[in-house]
Amino acid sequence: MGAFDDKHITRAIERLPTMATREIRELSARAERQDLASLRDACERELALSPIELSAVDAEAHARMATEVRVRERWRLASQCLVHDGAEAR
Repeated sequence: MGAFDDKHITRAIERLPTMATREIRELSARAERQDLASLRDACERELALSPIELSAVDAEAHARMATEVRVRERWRLASQCLVHDGAEAR
């Protein structure tokens, strides 16, 4: 595989949440060997988020669930703001 440019590093970092734990460890080691600190650091942060081994399929499911939780939490907070703002307007 060839060297990483900035575009490839960005894409690799974006894919981390959907990658298997083993793949992230391999990518981190490769980033270390190629002196790509930003990619290595992103891999290590992603590994720290999950204390268990995940397959690529499980990682993708986990990423989808995390996105759904974030969306629902934003909706809940926005709803609270609307209720609160409406109470103040009375």
